Amino acid sequence: MSALVSREEPETSSRVGLVLAVVSIIVMPVLAWGKQHTGSQLGSRAIQADAVETWVCAYLSLALLAGLGLHLAFGWWWADPVGPLAMLPVVVWQGWETVEEAREDADGEERGTS
Repeated sequence: MSALVSREEPETSSRVGLVLAVVSIIVMPVLAWGKQHTGSQLGSRAIQADAVETWVCAYLSLALLAGLGLHLAFGWWWADPVGPLAMLPVVVWQGWETVEEAREDADGEERGTS
């Protein structure tokens, strides 16, 4: 956020990071779909939850690549710090989901031991 407020340009862009983001955008949706399909066939909540995490990974890679790509392609200094801001709603959503699941599991355990 401070880079956005102070209008700091990124120092360098890692080519390795860009390649990893591109590979992730290609591989992660395929992997997520496979996990989703397998999880629903097996009736496995764990595999289905892992599929959601894999979709999130693909989204985060897309946000990263968009920020870096816009900076490299057009010189938009603000695109690199805005990329992580685009990730924020997904990170908050996943955190909230995790807390809710933990709360449900704790409630279930309390009822089971009473």
